[in-house]
Amino acid sequence: MDTVLSVDLGSGADDFEEEATQYFHEYVPLSATPSVLSRSENDDADTDEVDEDDIRNRVGEYCTDRPTATVSDQSEDTNEEMGYIERTFESGCGCTEKCFLKLASFKDQAYSLILRLREYTKGERDIYILSKLEDQLITKDVGTSGGKRERQRFHYCFQGVEICVSAWRSLFELGRSEFKNLKRQFKENGVSPGVHGLKGKNSNHGHKFCVVEGAVLFIKRYADQFGLPLPAAPRARDDTAPVLLPCSDSKASIHAKYKEAWNSCVPYIQFIKPKIDLCKTCHDLREDIAGTFTEEIKLQLTQRLMNHVEQAKQERDFYKLCTEKARVELQNVERPHGKYLQSCSMPFTEVHYTFDFSQYITIPHSSQQVGALFFLQPKKVQIFGICDENFPVQTNYLIDESETIGENGSKTHGPNAVLSMVHHYLNASSYGEIACHFHADNCVGQNKNKTTLHYLAWRCCTGRHKEIKLHFMIAGHTKCLCDSCFGMLKKKFRRSEVNGIDELETVVENSAKCNTVVRFGGNGNGLQWCSVCQTHARFP
Repeated sequence: MDTVLSVDLGSGADDFEEEATQYFHEYVPLSATPSVLSRSENDDADTDEVDEDDIRNRVGEYCTDRPTATVSDQSEDTNEEMGYIERTFESGCGCTEKCFLKLASFKDQAYSLILRLREYTKGERDIYILSKLEDQLITKDVGTSGGKRERQRFHYCFQGVEICVSAWRSLFELGRSEFKNLKRQFKENGVSPGVHGLKGKNSNHGHKFCVVEGAVLFIKRYADQFGLPLPAAPRARDDTAPVLLPCSDSKASIHAKYKEAWNSCVPYIQFIKPKIDLCKTCHDLREDIAGTFTEEIKLQLTQRLMNHVEQAKQERDFYKLCTEKARVELQNVERPHGKYLQSCSMPFTEVHYTFDFSQYITIPHSSQQVGALFFLQPKKVQIFGICDENFPVQTNYLIDESETIGENGSKTHGPNAVLSMVHHYLNASSYGEIACHFHADNCVGQNKNKTTLHYLAWRCCTGRHKEIKLHFMIAGHTKCLCDSCFGMLKKKFRRSEVNGIDELETVVENSAKCNTVVRFGGNGNGLQWCSVCQTHARFP
């Protein structure tokens, strides 16, 4: 049998309940009602508008000047400030006067000073310290040969007791740099609020509003997809409830996804990269277009630039076509490097070669260079490469300063040296082809001259080839496979220790599978092709 207990409190119960409710509301304020996770479809539009407004407000707060933060929030535990005072007095100031021993009876005043300074904002604290410096300033006239000048010094004291500058800085919690800046500000502007150096200017680390807004929007959408929203904000926070991301994520991983989205969706937006050997015609035309105000002239310059780029594209397409034909024709042929094949012994007509000079390197070279070696003049070594683009494989000729055709390292880039190395390569590493194509740098002193034409005609007249075609790409648009092989060579060279030409040969051989090396002896292999061609060749 159940028993029911009932107590009749009478009308006093209602008064008690009302008083309890009033007490509760007075000391425990009502919080915002937590948002419900399941919402109706009608609320989506309003919520999206609120989210957009919230994003813009937060971005605006980030981009504009935010309120000045306090120097240090007052700790709830007062033992922290007293502990700082005790440690400061025990450690001392380091001077012979032992200033903190003289201030032993003023610990309470020092404690009050620390509490007062920590309650101030940054600007209020600076004004307070500047006023103290003004009270302790001593001005004295000093006679000099040019007349009298004013000399300023500070008489540091606390509670009427003279102390050193180190003890004074410790009492006011000032670092060396901050104290130096405050003194400079006092001498320049007196007791006045400090002005930031970037006031009225754009921040060195600032971003445009649209950039910050885009980043915030990405983070917001990422949080909407993967985050777990809390029902309400915790204490001492704003009214916005936090969103918790998975523990497996981090800021670095989210930034990596941001870059992945950039590269996948908008890969055409890129940062400009440092480049060398740019086309002067393209550069000059772009500069003229940007600096011209007349529409007619701007259209003419734009058309010239388009024609120039189109012509360079045609030359590049033809270069790629020659390379493709050569690889198709020689796809089942063994590489003849280092083997002698009789001229015109093979029915190949699409063999393709490219030759060019690399930028010279200097030896000895060390990856850990001592500073004094920078001021010495090392020995130069020229590199000439002939690339068989059918495989590809490149033969690199190393030309020491003592092995050039001319005296004292001269005439290295002349037609005599270039044709001597081309002649050596064709005799040692050709396919025995009937016809071939040559692509060379568009340089008059090296390749684009009558001596080169005489030599190629001599090869056809003597039966070494039946047909040779020489091509030049437009200056400034001459990037080819030789440059790729040179790049791998230079990359290996920068990380190696090279003390002589023999060690340089090893570096070239180990730089890549496509790189081989040949020593060029100017005295033995260099031929005077200019003299020979002028004597025997008669071209109109």
